[in-house]
Amino acid sequence: DSIPSYEVHFRASDFKIEKIMEEFSEKKIIDGKVTLEFHFTSKGTDIDQFLMNLKGEAATSGQNLIFYGVNLDHILDKIQRFQSFNLVDVSAYFIAGPLAPLATKGFDAASIITTSLGDKTHVSRLISKWAIKDGLATIKDAALTTSKNRIAAKGGINILKGAYNDITVAVLNRRGCSLISQKISGPFTDPKLGKLDAVGPIRGTIESLFNAVTGKECTPFYSGSLAHPN
Repeated sequence: DSIPSYEVHFRASDFKIEKIMEEFSEKKIIDGKVTLEFHFTSKGTDIDQFLMNLKGEAATSGQNLIFYGVNLDHILDKIQRFQSFNLVDVSAYFIAGPLAPLATKGFDAASIITTSLGDKTHVSRLISKWAIKDGLATIKDAALTTSKNRIAAKGGINILKGAYNDITVAVLNRRGCSLISQKISGPFTDPKLGKLDAVGPIRGTIESLFNAVTGKECTPFYSGSLAHPN
């Protein structure tokens, strides 16, 4: 018997991002409109063959989005509070983009909404592009910006095993170098969050960390399409 093959090309503009998140929480987590794109081919007689042969790209992009439950800029302004704050948690649903239903299985959406109901983060721009091949989804360009900060991610996920391949999320300086980063690894059902890694002591403000590396050589963590906020 011949093995069935598939080819999918999908693009939707002005897609309400909250529709993706409804299955995670009854509370509104994210609000705004994004562009979704999927382009892939595959073949197989069962789901494992389909996922192993899956090849293509998936992407999400958007502007002027709102993340409810936390004011990210405020937390970064008071970096002492950041030590008990999971960078991965607050950015996971944005960074995962088109793969959010898959890549955020290990997160309790309601647990993220821990601050007052009036708190929210305005996301100026968002980009999340993934390449999919041989059962792996790898980040090509994933970042978001607020009015003050830029956060990016690199790494990937193992679609077949349902696991994170050392995804690292970082708060960046203007040169794209990491000021603070955190890693997530392990299976979706029991992810392991690493400790916060900073370029200097976690005290004062994010500006103090920025000043700590100003004029020093640093290796860019991110060189994608999203520029640092002015």
